Amino acid sequence: MFAPRKIDERQELSIHCGLIVMRNDDGTFIVINTSGETVANSGRDSVSNYSEDVALVKKSGDEIYYIDKSGRRMGDPDFGR
Repeated sequence: MFAPRKIDERQELSIHCGLIVMRNDDGTFIVINTSGETVANSGRDSVSNYSEDVALVKKSGDEIYYIDKSGRRMGDPDFGR
């Protein structure tokens, strides 16, 4: 796998679709793969676990959308590639 990363004691870590959703020290979320590489890190307020290769994202305000396993937002021209 990868070198340990500091995580919040309250955070449960689980691998879904080969990815791990983690909370940063500032409260935002990142998505890493099982090699420890960051897949998505853009200041999101909430990211669900992955299911069928997509995750639900909630940003400040009322913005809600899906991202794929590479962190691309659903609806972007490159989504799913």
